[in-house]
Amino acid sequence: MFKANNPTEPILSDKTIDNIVYPSPVVTGKVLHFSREQLDQIKRNANEGALETSQHISTFVALTSHLYQRLYLARRQLATTRGWPTLEALSSDILTPINWRRADRLSLPPRYFPNAVLTTTMSLRPDELAEASLSVIAQRWHDRLGGMTPADARQTLAWITAQPNKRCIVPKFRLQHGGFMISQWSNIPLYETATFGGAVPVLIAPPFTTISTIDGLGYILPSAPQQSDGSLDIYLALDADVWVVLDQDVEWIPNVVVPAEVEIHYQEGDGR
Repeated sequence: MFKANNPTEPILSDKTIDNIVYPSPVVTGKVLHFSREQLDQIKRNANEGALETSQHISTFVALTSHLYQRLYLARRQLATTRGWPTLEALSSDILTPINWRRADRLSLPPRYFPNAVLTTTMSLRPDELAEASLSVIAQRWHDRLGGMTPADARQTLAWITAQPNKRCIVPKFRLQHGGFMISQWSNIPLYETATFGGAVPVLIAPPFTTISTIDGLGYILPSAPQQSDGSLDIYLALDADVWVVLDQDVEWIPNVVVPAEVEIHYQEGDGR
């Protein structure tokens, strides 16, 4: 999750890898709508061929595994087109935050009101991420998400506390050129708990701004009330050229909904 860094050593920027400078992408935010039928199909694919002893793959794990692999393949294709050293330049990391305040996790006291978020990350070998079946990737991601115990979480927090210089702590997750960060908001009762004078909001969603339009950052939300059929919306920001490749991917299932007021372009690094 974290590692110590030598503060005397320079840290390469996200534009430089192996002394090769890559241009910052123009990042575009889009909304992907997954129908209940599409989610069910992805979930069936993720559970296909699973051993009877294996635990059932959830919708969240199946969907994020699907996005993880398809995004990597699109970026890999684009990197080849651009003449980049594909395997060396691309990150194959995935990250998701998990709230540890629940009773079956850190069991924090009732008076503790904030969330207690720790991130879980995974990195697969480039060849495995590119060639393995969705069921294999989903099983690896499922095992990783369930691999941290409350004792592990407390040990991580104790390690952070013990570091004399917190600036030397850096995450292992590699965002540069391929990292995928996904946050699950779909299990939050957004529309059920937010009312305005008895009226249900038409839409609750994170906006695409200069601080949220980061290449590879996404949020999973329940669809608006008028589509309350178990469908989900993914608010995802990507390199604009990656979207072009994904549009040609026959396995990129969702229909893309991009209202004019939603799609925003930023040069990565601007305003940050």
